[in-house]
Amino acid sequence: MWTNSATRFEPRDLAEQLAQRIDALAQQLLPRGTYGQGRRYWRVGSIAGEPGQSLCVRLDGSKRGRWRDYAAGEGGDALDLVAAVACRGHKGAACRWATEWLGLGRIDAGEAQRLKSQAERARELRRRDLGREAERNARDAKKLWLSAAALQPGDAGWRYLASRGSDLEQLPKPPAALRLHPSLWNAESRQYWPALVAAICAPDGRQVNVHRVWLQLQDDQVVTKAPLARPKLSMPGSYAGGCVRLWQGASRKPWRDMPEGETLIAGEGIEDVMPIVCARPEWRACAVLSVSSLASLILPPQVARVIWIAQNDPHGSPAALTLERALRVHREAGRRVGVIRPPAYVKDVAELAERVAEAA
Repeated sequence: MWTNSATRFEPRDLAEQLAQRIDALAQQLLPRGTYGQGRRYWRVGSIAGEPGQSLCVRLDGSKRGRWRDYAAGEGGDALDLVAAVACRGHKGAACRWATEWLGLGRIDAGEAQRLKSQAERARELRRRDLGREAERNARDAKKLWLSAAALQPGDAGWRYLASRGSDLEQLPKPPAALRLHPSLWNAESRQYWPALVAAICAPDGRQVNVHRVWLQLQDDQVVTKAPLARPKLSMPGSYAGGCVRLWQGASRKPWRDMPEGETLIAGEGIEDVMPIVCARPEWRACAVLSVSSLASLILPPQVARVIWIAQNDPHGSPAALTLERALRVHREAGRRVGVIRPPAYVKDVAELAERVAEAA
């Protein structure tokens, strides 16, 4: 008995079969992309296909077939990629496209059932692998965190933050979420650099990842980001819903015990948030590390107001549109939402603070 395969396969089955051939699929959909980290990723600017790094497609491992556009805050599985790139976001059209591309055509019911069972087994193996990978990533992150030291006046991390407009001397103590690693391996440059490392916590408070900022000491003793294409990277692993908990505010209480009606300042990078922390230490503060992470940030019910420390992304750009959506999510959750935006002649708050310091 022959049957139209499009009626026999669920979208998740098609997504699994596409994931098995993700290398060829990514190159066909996004031909101007390039490999990243060997052949682990296919990287391109966006779903429009221009050269760049913002959109990343995983080519191997337990996350094979998953993709994420970090600038636009979009992502999903391999079938979602087909929908976004080739079908104007329509999932039904993507199923038909995938059926044709996979060469399924009209197959008999027995073959359809065999392929569905194969896809289910692959999904189960992937779920197990993801669990083991998450545990391994969390252990690696904790190990790195423990190998770093608390910030001290005059060390490279302290001076780097000072160069970005954050005077930690104004605070009663340096943020416990930040540490300095004296010599951390960087795969891009294949050498060791000092690095500012930040603990990333899940919504339940567990440390699940570490964010790294590689540093370089200049001749004038000023510390800057290392001269790398990507001087800032989190370790492998998810931190969905989480953030770097930079400051506890006036209450000095852990997140789970914060008082009702709390104000939280949040920003994309550590350098965006810390100048505000130094100026207004009474506010609780966090860094979410990407604009797209703000929408998924899970906050305790005590947070009544969120103040976002914005960068001057061009109006209508993917980052600006992602921010609008994220702020709307928090408003719809019943929070008051405000935005602190630097003057148009600077990129961000850190650059503004640098200019003020230079003029003083």
